Amino acid sequence: MRLLSAAVSNQQGISCFFISARGRASNALASSGTEDMGGVRQEYLVPVLKLDDIVAEMEGVDVIKIDVEGAEWLVLQGAEDTLDKLRPIILMEVRKNKNDIFRLLKKKRFLMFDIEDLSLSTSLDQCHFDTIAVAEEKLSEIRSFHP
Repeated sequence: MRLLSAAVSNQQGISCFFISARGRASNALASSGTEDMGGVRQEYLVPVLKLDDIVAEMEGVDVIKIDVEGAEWLVLQGAEDTLDKLRPIILMEVRKNKNDIFRLLKKKRFLMFDIEDLSLSTSLDQCHFDTIAVAEEKLSEIRSFHP
């Protein structure tokens, strides 16, 4: 495992990162900050990378966890090659752009489930706050692990 101190979005660059006045769980890029922040305690300039560029330096990825306080859509836009080629399971908290996220993943042949549905029995017709996305061709394999 390697630690990388950077934000993930749909393009490379430098961005302002807000530290929430309310607590660590609501920190966010300035472009995607949420109303849950309760104000901004500190601001930092941070490097921003595309997930595709990070994954290209790795041997592979089976699961991606996305909890980015409203920037999910940006992260997925920067991960299209990864989604197409590696077909990882995606665990995500979806705060904004639910319809855009659903359409993108559906177009790429992912099925969405509520994260509480551990048997992955009922696919969703829209993203929930806590969503798991599974590539269609991997669904039966993944279901075989559930008792």
